[in-house]
Amino acid sequence: MKKSIWTFTFLSILTQYTFACDCGFKSLAELQTKEIEISECIFIGEIIEINSDLTYKIRVIESLDGGDLQDNIYIGKNWKSCQPYVEEEGFWLVYGRMENEFLKMNI
Repeated sequence: MKKSIWTFTFLSILTQYTFACDCGFKSLAELQTKEIEISECIFIGEIIEINSDLTYKIRVIESLDGGDLQDNIYIGKNWKSCQPYVEEEGFWLVYGRMENEFLKMNI
């Protein structure tokens, strides 16, 4: 019985560290610099629809890198990993890229 408890405790602790997301950056300025380098699109967007299939629609309010047309609508997807998870309508500052025809927000 004691062996089972110790095994469960060890696996619980290990699991927390295994599935935790860590971007590895020390400061917000460093993170923003990296995101600017790797993002295909940077814009202020408004979530206008959330669907039960983990997709959502986001409308471009203002492009911050000049690459997105105002009022353009992207279909994004909640990826079940270390990306932001969209749960409700509202405004977002988006650093992202397209993957499999879906907008994938960077961490």
